[in-house]
Amino acid sequence: MYFLVKKPTWLVFDPNEYCDEEVRMLQVRHKDGVSNTKLVKFEDGTWYLKNGSQMFALKSVGMKRRTGVGMQSGKMVEIKEVVDKKWFIKANDTGESL
Repeated sequence: MYFLVKKPTWLVFDPNEYCDEEVRMLQVRHKDGVSNTKLVKFEDGTWYLKNGSQMFALKSVGMKRRTGVGMQSGKMVEIKEVVDKKWFIKANDTGESL
């Protein structure tokens, strides 16, 4: 599953992995089916981004532009998945805004 997350400036991911605390697209890597970052949906329908032991509430917003994740094979590009939402991390309890 592919998803876009707009990261607020107060949120810092591990710089050893991302090299830039202002990163705007979070790439979830899987190794043997295990990842440190997951998109989690609870039974009440709320979505969270789980990064290690941290949980961040997410709000989805529809995308104005059609965006797809493709795979190139020779001269052909095949759309594997359409990304129809972008996710915004909600402000935390300390009042920091997006």
